[in-house]
Amino acid sequence: MQDIYIDTNVFLVFLKKEENFNHAKAMLQKVATGNGKGFVSPITLHELLWVLEKEKMPYTKTKSALDFITHHPNISLLTPSVKTFYSALDIKRERNLKIADSLHVAIMLENDVKKIASFDPDFDRIKGIDRVSGV
Repeated sequence: MQDIYIDTNVFLVFLKKEENFNHAKAMLQKVATGNGKGFVSPITLHELLWVLEKEKMPYTKTKSALDFITHHPNISLLTPSVKTFYSALDIKRERNLKIADSLHVAIMLENDVKKIASFDPDFDRIKGIDRVSGV
């Protein structure tokens, strides 16, 4: 597995043990064991915390997930710039994506990350981005 951006839904499927749990677990294990480098952004962290709060996930489980993502040596945080937000607006308009997904794509493109681990088929509409949803 090469460098891969990890969409929020992979973490959520894993944490909530939803459909595709085994695929999410396998993708996260590959990154965790050094089989490729994983990337997230502050957008990922915001979405994750927002959903977990909304669904009343226990504090300890939420903190544990945040600790894993932010402290794991094989997961790096990619920080958006002001330019990223302008790029995201263009992507949203051109590809009709939600703004959060457009931000993820803009961050990926700015950092030359070509793969995304995600269960969201909307990313399939982005030329140059390869979505990985299974093992």
